[in-house]
Amino acid sequence: MLQNSDEFEIVIKTHAGLEEVLADEVTVCGAIEPKIITRGVKFNGNRELLYRCCLKSQTAMNILVTVAEFEINSMDDLYQKTLDIAWEKLFSLDKTFAIKGVVYADYVKNTNFPALRVKDAIADRFLKQFKERPNVQKDNPDILVQLLLRDKQVTLSLDAGGNPLNQRGYRMSGLEAPLNESLAAGILKLAGWDMKTDLYDPFCGSGTLITEAAIMATNKAPNATRKYFCLKNFKGYNAKLWYELIDEYRENEIPLECNFYAGDHYRGAVETTRKHWIKLGMPLNKLELKNNDFKSLEPAPGKKFLLTNPPYGKRLTAKNLPWVYREIGNMLKHKFSGNKAAVFSGSEEGMKNVGLKPLKKIKLFNGPIESKLHLFEIYEGSRKSRPKPNKHKSIYRKTK
Repeated sequence: MLQNSDEFEIVIKTHAGLEEVLADEVTVCGAIEPKIITRGVKFNGNRELLYRCCLKSQTAMNILVTVAEFEINSMDDLYQKTLDIAWEKLFSLDKTFAIKGVVYADYVKNTNFPALRVKDAIADRFLKQFKERPNVQKDNPDILVQLLLRDKQVTLSLDAGGNPLNQRGYRMSGLEAPLNESLAAGILKLAGWDMKTDLYDPFCGSGTLITEAAIMATNKAPNATRKYFCLKNFKGYNAKLWYELIDEYRENEIPLECNFYAGDHYRGAVETTRKHWIKLGMPLNKLELKNNDFKSLEPAPGKKFLLTNPPYGKRLTAKNLPWVYREIGNMLKHKFSGNKAAVFSGSEEGMKNVGLKPLKKIKLFNGPIESKLHLFEIYEGSRKSRPKPNKHKSIYRKTK
């Protein structure tokens, strides 16, 4: 598969609603006509394309290399067909491994059992070949095998990243329930921010939106500083090519053109954001951080873009939530007149209190919470005096 073939199937998983954004990213990396699937894309590619996607894709969560696909009638079938795969050609006996299983099969009573059968088959394959089994290691294994069992259809893959790729390595200390980095990157791209206009986030939390925005605006490869990749333990891993691509991406980085504002009422959030920027080597003179209430925000003159993820009501009383969202609406109307804004929220009730009609709403999920990205263009003057929108032309990227 990886050692003897110049081309193989690559499957990349992301968040629901970001499939087209991901397809654009892998196309830039060199993928030809990626096929959109549920929460992901798939395409054929070579080792270089695999490496580029791992380093450069900002919305990818898992990058999988397909090893085998087959049909089974029993758990014994699963064991035997897994045993028949030449795993010794994919990784060495001295590498630790683990199995992660996803099972959609009503006849399987214990959903952990298929993964155990795959683990046994791989270990027995090495025992048959070398009279010794490789060690199993659940946390940070050298090799992570992904099992997908859907009814009787089995897909076995090698996970190129191991841990999800949103774990870039810059998050030094997170707050409770931080926004996922890959989701934040997708929100930025769907919001239509041009990477040149000053960006404001008055509910910054641990600064994920602001930090991912800076990665985009500097053209950084988001995972170039990440150390842990299972692909480095695949047989056929080309270290020279890997580090040449990292050098290429670093040479193509550009300075920040715009300024960033991040604010939060919690001092720990502000300090965490600062640490993330320092870890990434971002210029602190381009970042204004304030430990204050969002109502205190006084944006600088000139063009600006507000993108924020306000509270959903999990830690606010029902009485406070409408007030917060009304004040967000007032802030947009009075302080961002003539500019664009995007609010990502899982509170439909809260958004009703903003008092502005969004140009567009995009359905996404923040973990299990159904959320929407609301896109606004804040017109100057009265509603009656603004120009009628062109129904045939959207200022934002089209999404299905």
